[in-house]
Amino acid sequence: MLISGKILYKLSQYAANSSDLRMASSQTKHPLDSESCLMPPSKKSKSETDSSRSFQEKWLNEFNWLKYEASTKQMFCTLFIKVQNSNTFTTGCVVMKKDNLTKHQKTKDHRDAMEASKLSTAMTKATVSATNKSETAIIAAMHNVYFAAKHDLPSSLIPDLNRLCMMQGATQLQDLVVDQHTTYEHNTSISDFQDCMAEVLRVNLKN
Repeated sequence: MLISGKILYKLSQYAANSSDLRMASSQTKHPLDSESCLMPPSKKSKSETDSSRSFQEKWLNEFNWLKYEASTKQMFCTLFIKVQNSNTFTTGCVVMKKDNLTKHQKTKDHRDAMEASKLSTAMTKATVSATNKSETAIIAAMHNVYFAAKHDLPSSLIPDLNRLCMMQGATQLQDLVVDQHTTYEHNTSISDFQDCMAEVLRVNLKN
């Protein structure tokens, strides 16, 4: 039986197409055969996980308000403790994550505690400075009180004597006047100075 040329042409085309399909199929990988599917996702080791959840010493440099108690493994906010605020960082935070520190630092309560701490420090310095100045002024004034007593001068002259000394450069006596309501130049203060000096003399005589 003779096969016509038309039928032979169709058979050749079919064979060529079948061959191309087989080659394409052999070159295509199934998704399940990919390396990513055969290899399970990597997991952090237990030591790596423990390290990421343990306290890091460098945090103390990054957060100057942070305090760490190694014995109890707790983190504290020194500012909150100072102003007597209450939250996890005053009772002791045990979740060792830097993110917790960053979030705490950004809270309004923490910012308020920081401002309160700055004001308290500034007030303490000002008080110490004022006290030191007052002590220096009182010592200078007591020299004048002693001078007046030694020369039998009336106590009423002591304020004038203080002003005379200030005119001559004894500027520390200016601190006898603390404010418009408080001064160590008042008669009562002068009397207190005299009593203190008398008491010291009595003690020294007894000894």
